[in-house]
Amino acid sequence: MLAEDRRFSAPSVRSSFASLPVVTSVLWSADVRIEAVGSAASVTLPDDVRIIDATGLTLMPGLADMHVHFLGGWDGVAVEMLGYQRYLNALLYAGVTTILDTGNVMPYILQIRNEVAAGTIRGPRIYSVGALIDGAEPVWPPISFALSGRAQVPKIVGQLDRAGVDAVKVHVGFSVPLLLEIVREARERSLPVFVDMWTRATAATTSPPPGSPHLSTFPGARSTIGRCATSSRTTSASS
Repeated sequence: MLAEDRRFSAPSVRSSFASLPVVTSVLWSADVRIEAVGSAASVTLPDDVRIIDATGLTLMPGLADMHVHFLGGWDGVAVEMLGYQRYLNALLYAGVTTILDTGNVMPYILQIRNEVAAGTIRGPRIYSVGALIDGAEPVWPPISFALSGRAQVPKIVGQLDRAGVDAVKVHVGFSVPLLLEIVREARERSLPVFVDMWTRATAATTSPPPGSPHLSTFPGARSTIGRCATSSRTTSASS
């Protein structure tokens, strides 16, 4: 356990690069930020600090899982929404401290995101696209908006925006012009856009976005997790 003030020193933490000096002490502040890193002689420890001997262990940054459908252990067929805490715990135990949920039941995932941010429940930091935007016949109807025409774009993107999502994910069942219309509407609201490219996206594959074929940036979209990370939505939604 950490000290009550959540400050601790981690002796004998080695750099992963042989050419760099050995780090023997790391000091965390009360808000779990690194205050100092260096040799034991160069880092001044407060009198009330809790010291954890990490000899032979490795200290590393938290991992980020950039493709999660957080439905309590969803396997693509069944859900276990009431088991959300087991899923959150499993991520933390694996060293995952940030996740991007890329399609979910929107009120469910946004409430979990906000409760984690508020400290009510323990879990990794969550960024979420809320529900997917798919074509008239969504692949995953329970977690998707069905969009069949341009007139629906402002309403659906606006609903996502008002709900406080961190980004928009388009599960491609659209023509390129309609896809670009969604991107344009999202950009007006300063929302990043992720595009799911796969075999259904026959129209879009004639002009494929750069990057990963599954989670990728469509031309004109501002689609980076860094943009999500600078968003104030999670904080403001939980305050």
